[in-house]
Amino acid sequence: MECKICKIEKLEIEFKISRYKDKIYYSCCKKCHADKENIRYKKNKDIIREKVSEKYKNNKEKYKKLSRDYYLNNKESKKTYDLKYREINKVILKEQIRKYYIKNKKKIRSYLNEWQKEYRKTEKWKASMKVANSKRRNLVRATNDKTITTKSLIDLLIKQNRKCILCKIELDLTIRNTVHLDHIIPISKWWHHSLKNVQWLCKKCNLIKSDKYDN
Repeated sequence: MECKICKIEKLEIEFKISRYKDKIYYSCCKKCHADKENIRYKKNKDIIREKVSEKYKNNKEKYKKLSRDYYLNNKESKKTYDLKYREINKVILKEQIRKYYIKNKKKIRSYLNEWQKEYRKTEKWKASMKVANSKRRNLVRATNDKTITTKSLIDLLIKQNRKCILCKIELDLTIRNTVHLDHIIPISKWWHHSLKNVQWLCKKCNLIKSDKYDN
Protein backbone atom coordinates (compact mmCIF):
# COMPACT_ATOMS: atom_id res chain seq x y z
CA MET A 1 0.00 0.00 0.00
CA GLU A 2 1.10 3.54 -0.76
CA CYS A 3 0.81 6.35 1.78
CA LYS A 4 -0.93 9.42 0.29
CA ILE A 5 1.17 11.88 2.31
CA CYS A 6 4.75 10.53 2.19
CA LYS A 7 4.16 8.59 -1.13
CA ILE A 8 6.10 5.53 0.11
CA GLU A 9 5.04 1.91 -0.40
CA LYS A 10 4.48 0.31 3.01
CA LEU A 11 3.08 -2.88 4.55
CA GLU A 12 -0.54 -3.06 5.75
CA ILE A 13 0.66 -3.31 9.39
CA GLU A 14 2.06 0.23 9.09
CA PHE A 15 -1.44 1.61 8.35
CA LYS A 16 -4.02 2.41 11.01
CA ILE A 17 -7.36 0.53 10.83
CA SER A 18 -10.18 2.87 9.81
CA ARG A 19 -13.26 3.58 11.96
CA TYR A 20 -15.46 3.80 8.86
CA LYS A 21 -17.08 0.70 7.39
CA ASP A 22 -16.44 1.52 3.71
CA LYS A 23 -12.64 1.68 4.28
CA ILE A 24 -10.48 -0.97 5.95
CA TYR A 25 -7.35 1.19 6.43
CA TYR A 26 -6.57 4.90 6.53
CA SER A 27 -5.06 6.30 3.31
CA CYS A 28 -1.96 7.51 5.22
CA CYS A 29 0.47 5.46 7.32
CA LYS A 30 0.56 5.52 11.13
CA LYS A 31 3.51 7.95 11.30
CA CYS A 32 1.98 10.46 8.89
CA HIS A 33 -1.41 10.13 10.61
CA ALA A 34 0.20 10.85 14.01
CA ASP A 35 2.00 13.93 12.61
CA LYS A 36 -1.26 15.18 11.07
CA GLU A 37 -3.12 14.71 14.38
CA ASN A 38 -0.36 16.53 16.30
CA ILE A 39 -0.61 19.54 13.98
CA ARG A 40 -4.43 19.53 14.34
CA TYR A 41 -4.15 19.31 18.16
CA LYS A 42 -1.64 22.20 18.36
CA LYS A 43 -3.91 24.41 16.24
CA ASN A 44 -7.08 23.60 18.25
CA LYS A 45 -5.56 22.83 21.68
CA ASP A 46 -8.02 24.84 23.83
CA ILE A 47 -11.14 23.74 21.94
CA ILE A 48 -10.16 20.03 22.09
CA ARG A 49 -9.32 20.23 25.83
CA GLU A 50 -12.63 21.94 26.56
CA LYS A 51 -14.58 19.29 24.62
CA VAL A 52 -12.73 16.43 26.35
CA SER A 53 -13.26 17.88 29.85
CA GLU A 54 -16.95 18.50 29.11
CA LYS A 55 -17.35 14.93 27.82
CA TYR A 56 -15.63 13.60 30.95
CA LYS A 57 -17.84 15.67 33.28
CA ASN A 58 -21.01 14.38 31.58
CA ASN A 59 -19.85 10.73 31.65
CA LYS A 60 -17.70 10.66 34.81
CA GLU A 61 -18.91 7.31 36.17
CA LYS A 62 -18.67 5.62 32.76
CA TYR A 63 -15.01 6.69 32.28
CA LYS A 64 -14.11 5.73 35.85
CA LYS A 65 -15.56 2.26 35.29
CA LEU A 66 -13.72 1.90 31.97
CA SER A 67 -10.35 2.88 33.45
CA ARG A 68 -10.92 0.60 36.46
CA ASP A 69 -11.82 -2.36 34.22
CA TYR A 70 -8.83 -1.69 31.96
CA TYR A 71 -6.49 -1.60 34.97
CA LEU A 72 -7.87 -4.87 36.39
CA ASN A 73 -7.58 -6.66 33.04
CA ASN A 74 -4.06 -5.34 32.28
CA LYS A 75 -2.49 -5.09 35.74
CA GLU A 76 0.92 -6.60 34.95
CA SER A 77 1.41 -4.92 31.56
CA LYS A 78 0.37 -1.57 33.10
CA LYS A 79 2.95 -1.97 35.88
CA THR A 80 5.78 -2.82 33.46
CA TYR A 81 4.77 0.08 31.17
CA ASP A 82 4.69 2.54 34.10
CA LEU A 83 8.12 1.41 35.32
CA LYS A 84 9.61 1.80 31.83
CA TYR A 85 7.97 5.21 31.39
CA ARG A 86 9.30 6.46 34.75
CA GLU A 87 12.79 5.20 33.91
CA ILE A 88 12.83 6.90 30.47
CA ASN A 89 11.25 10.19 31.66
CA LYS A 90 12.93 10.42 35.08
CA VAL A 91 14.24 13.99 34.63
CA ILE A 92 11.00 15.34 33.07
CA LEU A 93 8.82 13.83 35.82
CA LYS A 94 11.12 15.18 38.55
CA GLU A 95 10.85 18.67 37.06
CA GLN A 96 7.05 18.37 36.76
CA ILE A 97 6.75 17.30 40.43
CA ARG A 98 9.02 20.19 41.51
CA LYS A 99 6.96 22.73 39.52
CA TYR A 100 3.67 21.33 40.91
CA TYR A 101 5.04 21.50 44.47
CA ILE A 102 6.16 25.14 44.05
CA LYS A 103 2.75 26.06 42.59
CA ASN A 104 0.72 24.24 45.30
CA LYS A 105 3.07 24.52 48.32
CA LYS A 106 0.47 25.76 50.84
CA LYS A 107 -2.17 23.29 49.69
CA ILE A 108 0.22 20.29 49.95
CA ARG A 109 1.57 21.36 53.36
CA SER A 110 -1.89 21.90 54.85
CA TYR A 111 -3.02 18.52 53.49
CA LEU A 112 0.06 16.77 54.96
CA ASN A 113 -0.40 18.49 58.34
CA GLU A 114 -4.04 17.39 58.49
CA TRP A 115 -3.10 13.86 57.45
CA GLN A 116 -0.37 13.71 60.14
CA LYS A 117 -2.78 14.91 62.85
CA GLU A 118 -5.29 12.21 61.91
CA TYR A 119 -2.62 9.50 61.53
CA ARG A 120 -1.12 10.25 64.97
CA LYS A 121 -4.48 9.44 66.55
CA THR A 122 -4.42 5.89 65.14
CA GLU A 123 -3.28 2.75 66.98
CA LYS A 124 -0.91 1.92 64.11
CA TRP A 125 1.14 5.11 64.67
CA LYS A 126 1.26 4.62 68.46
CA ALA A 127 2.39 1.01 68.06
CA SER A 128 5.04 1.93 65.45
CA MET A 129 6.39 4.70 67.76
CA LYS A 130 6.68 2.23 70.66
CA VAL A 131 8.62 -0.19 68.44
CA ALA A 132 10.92 2.61 67.15
CA ASN A 133 11.57 3.95 70.67
CA SER A 134 12.36 0.50 72.08
CA LYS A 135 14.75 -0.18 69.14
CA ARG A 136 16.50 3.15 69.77
CA ARG A 137 16.82 2.48 73.52
CA ASN A 138 18.35 -0.93 72.80
CA LEU A 139 20.83 0.64 70.33
CA VAL A 140 21.83 3.29 72.88
CA ARG A 141 22.39 0.60 75.52
CA ALA A 142 24.42 -1.56 73.11
CA THR A 143 26.66 1.27 71.88
CA ASN A 144 26.96 3.36 75.08
CA ASP A 145 30.55 3.88 76.34
CA LYS A 146 29.31 5.93 79.38
CA THR A 147 31.23 9.11 78.45
CA ILE A 148 28.00 11.13 78.13
CA THR A 149 27.12 12.85 81.41
CA THR A 150 25.29 16.09 82.27
CA LYS A 151 28.58 17.86 82.99
CA SER A 152 30.26 16.63 79.76
CA LEU A 153 27.26 17.81 77.67
CA ILE A 154 27.32 21.30 79.25
CA ASP A 155 31.09 21.45 78.62
CA LEU A 156 30.45 20.48 74.99
CA LEU A 157 27.90 23.32 74.66
CA ILE A 158 30.45 25.81 76.07
CA LYS A 159 33.08 24.42 73.66
CA GLN A 160 30.63 25.15 70.78
CA ASN A 161 30.25 28.76 72.14
CA ARG A 162 26.58 27.92 72.81
CA LYS A 163 25.98 27.93 69.04
CA CYS A 164 24.61 25.41 66.54
CA ILE A 165 27.44 23.66 64.68
CA LEU A 166 25.73 24.08 61.28
CA CYS A 167 23.88 27.43 61.19
CA LYS A 168 25.73 29.17 64.10
CA ILE A 169 22.48 30.29 65.75
CA GLU A 170 22.50 30.92 69.54
CA LEU A 171 21.37 27.89 71.59
CA ASP A 172 19.46 28.13 74.87
CA LEU A 173 18.74 24.92 76.81
CA THR A 174 16.15 26.68 78.98
CA ILE A 175 13.80 27.15 75.97
CA ARG A 176 11.99 23.84 75.53
CA ASN A 177 12.15 21.84 72.28
CA THR A 178 14.56 24.21 70.46
CA VAL A 179 17.91 22.45 71.08
CA HIS A 180 18.71 18.89 69.96
CA LEU A 181 21.60 16.59 70.87
CA ASP A 182 22.60 14.98 67.59
CA HIS A 183 24.70 11.91 66.78
CA ILE A 184 27.28 12.90 64.13
CA ILE A 185 27.23 9.35 62.74
CA PRO A 186 23.76 7.94 63.57
CA ILE A 187 23.54 5.09 66.08
CA SER A 188 21.16 3.44 63.60
CA LYS A 189 24.34 2.83 61.55
CA TRP A 190 25.70 0.98 64.61
CA TRP A 191 28.02 3.80 65.67
CA HIS A 192 28.82 4.70 69.32
CA HIS A 193 26.66 6.63 71.75
CA SER A 194 29.69 8.52 73.05
CA LEU A 195 30.82 12.09 73.64
CA LYS A 196 33.05 11.99 70.53
CA ASN A 197 30.01 11.21 68.37
CA VAL A 198 27.59 13.92 69.60
CA GLN A 199 27.04 17.61 68.86
CA TRP A 200 24.51 20.30 69.77
CA LEU A 201 22.23 21.45 66.93
CA CYS A 202 19.16 23.64 66.68
CA LYS A 203 15.87 21.84 66.01
CA LYS A 204 15.67 22.96 62.34
CA CYS A 205 19.22 21.79 61.44
CA ASN A 206 18.77 18.43 63.17
CA LEU A 207 15.50 17.72 61.34
CA ILE A 208 17.09 18.63 57.99
CA LYS A 209 20.17 16.51 58.73
CA SER A 210 18.02 13.51 59.80
CA ASP A 211 20.13 10.30 59.60
CA LYS A 212 22.57 11.67 56.97
CA TYR A 213 26.27 12.03 57.65
CA ASP A 214 29.52 12.83 55.79
CA ASN A 215 31.73 9.82 55.13
